[in-house]
Amino acid sequence: MNRAPAACLAALALLAGCAKTEGIPKVVLADEEESESPGRPGGGELVFSLPPRLSPGRAFAKYRAVIELAAQGVGMSARIVSRTTYGEVISLLEHRDIEVAFMCAGSYVDARESFGAEILAVPVIAGKTTDRACILARADGPIMRWEDLRGRSFAFTDPESNAGKLRPSYLLASHGFSPKTFFSRTIYSHGHENSVKAVASGLVDGAAVHCNVLNDLPADDAALAGKVKVVWRSPPHAMPPILVHPGLDPSLKEGLRRALLSMHRSPAGAGALRRAGIDRFEVVGDSAYDEVRRMRAAVASP
Repeated sequence: MNRAPAACLAALALLAGCAKTEGIPKVVLADEEESESPGRPGGGELVFSLPPRLSPGRAFAKYRAVIELAAQGVGMSARIVSRTTYGEVISLLEHRDIEVAFMCAGSYVDARESFGAEILAVPVIAGKTTDRACILARADGPIMRWEDLRGRSFAFTDPESNAGKLRPSYLLASHGFSPKTFFSRTIYSHGHENSVKAVASGLVDGAAVHCNVLNDLPADDAALAGKVKVVWRSPPHAMPPILVHPGLDPSLKEGLRRALLSMHRSPAGAGALRRAGIDRFEVVGDSAYDEVRRMRAAVASP
C-alpha cells in the first residue's frame, strides 16, 4: 500500500504551523526507497529511469512491462532506476548514467537547453497528446476558486514540474503575484499522489497536480479522489515525454522509437500499455513545448 508514513505526516503537520521560511522545504510523503544505483549500459543492457512524479513502487509496477518490451524490441535487456526529483534524473541522463528517461514537460525543456536531450516519443492518454494541470482543495472546505487560496498553504510537486510548479506559478504571475507573496507557506511533495494526499488530509490547503492523477490513483487510494475538488484547470499543454541522450546511437534510438510506436499492435504490448494507462505512443516535435518556454520566461521576468 502506498500510504504516507505517520512520521512523515506528523512532520508535515508541524511544518504547517511554522512561519514562512526563505526557501521551499522538501517534504516526502511516500516511500523514498530507490532502486539500484545506475551505471553505464554495458553489453546488451539499457538503463531507464522512472518518472519521479510517482512513488518508486507505483512507477515500477506501472511502467515495468512497457520498458522491458521497448528494450526487447531492440534486442536488449532493461535495467530500471528511480530517483526522487527531476533534477536528479536530468543529471543522470546528461552524464549518460541512464540512456532513456520518463520526464515531464518542464524538465524536458531544461534537459534540452542543458545538453540537447531529444524526445523519443510521448504517450497518448484518453486519445490526447496533451495534458492539463489542476489546482485542488479539500472537497468539504470553503475554497471554491484558486483565488481563495491567497494566504493559505500550498503543495508543489517538484521544482522542474510543469503541472506541479510552472503552471500554478504562471497563473499567479499573470495576476501580479508570486508563490512567496500569494501563499502563506509552500512545500514540495515530490509526487502528484503525495500532493493529493496532503490536500485530502488537510495538511495543506491546496496543491497543483496533473489532472489525470485523480483518475489514475491506486485502488487503495481511490477514496482520496472524493476528498478533494478541482478549483482550477489549466489550458492544455504538451504531454510529459520520454527522453534520450543525444549521443545515443542513432540506429538504437530509432529502434527504440519503432518499438514504442508499434507497441499497441501486439497483445503483450497492448496489455502493458493498458496497465500503464496509455493508449499508444506518438512522436511530437520540440515546438510542442514552446508554451512551456513562454511560461518560464514570463515567470522569470521581474
